[in-house]
Amino acid sequence: MLKELHCNMKSRVTFNEELSLEITVDSGIKQDDTLAPTLFSIYFAVIITHAFRGCDIGVGLRSRFTGRVFNLRRFNTQSKTFQTLVRELLYADDTDLIVHIEEDMQLLINRFSAACSSFGLTVRLIFTPPKGVPYCEHNISIDGTR
Repeated sequence: MLKELHCNMKSRVTFNEELSLEITVDSGIKQDDTLAPTLFSIYFAVIITHAFRGCDIGVGLRSRFTGRVFNLRRFNTQSKTFQTLVRELLYADDTDLIVHIEEDMQLLINRFSAACSSFGLTVRLIFTPPKGVPYCEHNISIDGTR
């Protein structure tokens, strides 16, 4: 069904205010297609699963769904609490990896970069400090490039 939606796709390019001749599009999906975000999410979920299978590095979050919300003593008990591991935050086509220490970040970057390479994607490393925190130099690299 997906193939039929994009069968015989043609495209034109505007360059220097001139419209090109029609060209055949053999792969990809149409610009602004409503299907694009869904397909990207599925594709990216496979990459994330592949990259972090068996990995226990990330930020542990403990939550509780019963009782009073702000009673912190309730988190000391093991019953009725749930712990989950968060290591990636996804925003449209961007991914943020989160950990507590720099060495763990390098391990996650290595795994993520290797998974992306095996799926034909490249990774661009941008460090953005939290608001109000000054930038500090980091030692994170991808394939030896900082």
